[in-house]
Order: sequence, then C-alpha cells, then structure tokens
Amino acid sequence: MPALLLRGTVATGDALRPDAWVALRDGLIAEVGEGPAPAGFGTPVELGDLLIAPGFVDVHVHGGAGGQAAGDDPSDVAEQVLRAARFHASHGTTCMVATTVSDTDQRLQAFSPARNRSVARARRCSGVR
Repeated sequence: MPALLLRGTVATGDALRPDAWVALRDGLIAEVGEGPAPAGFGTPVELGDLLIAPGFVDVHVHGGAGGQAAGDDPSDVAEQVLRAARFHASHGTTCMVATTVSDTDQRLQAFSPARNRSVARARRCSGVR
C-alpha cells in the first residue's frame, strides 16, 4: 500500500487542528502533525473542512455490512463480527468494541467465544459490552 498524506482538520486528544495532516504508510498512521507536510508521502489529499480522526475507536458497535454481534452459533457470530470489523475499518475505524443486544441466554453465550475468534482474525475488535 503506497504512502498517503491527508490534509484537513485533525481531531487529536486535546484539540481540533484546522491546518493539520495525517501521514499513512502501509495502511497505518505514521505521523500526525501541523504546518508543512513531511517529505516522502506524495501530494497531499486536501480534505478541506472534513474532519480527520486518526486512531478512532468506536466503543459501541452492534454490527455493520449485514453482520451483527448476535446469533445461536459461535462460528456464525464470529464471521458476522469479522464482517462488521472489516466494514468499520474500511471507513476509518481503527478499533471497535462489539456490543451485544438484549437476547436469549443461548444467543448471548454464543457471543463470547465468537468475539474471541473475531479478535484473533480481525485485530480490530478489542472488547465486548
């Protein structure tokens, strides 16, 4: 994956930075900064007023792309959570916490081992709620 530089308003832990950039290399955040862009990342992609939230963690995800964190079969739930994790990753979420819904005891018990399988495969799901 080529290097990429995004320029726009960057949300950091302490402020919104309107003249900032996020540099990506191999699909990972390499640097975040303000002012002149670093060399080696090509022509910046100017995002104007769009908000860039590097390292975004979504702590309440029920699903995505048709997958959800519920079901009777742990293997099926694991595939669904993995599908949701990939969907959220394609939109910039770097980590998520899969969240169950109110359900039967059997379906809720199927979720925990499924979540463990999904975490091992996607590396984007970090917990369960």
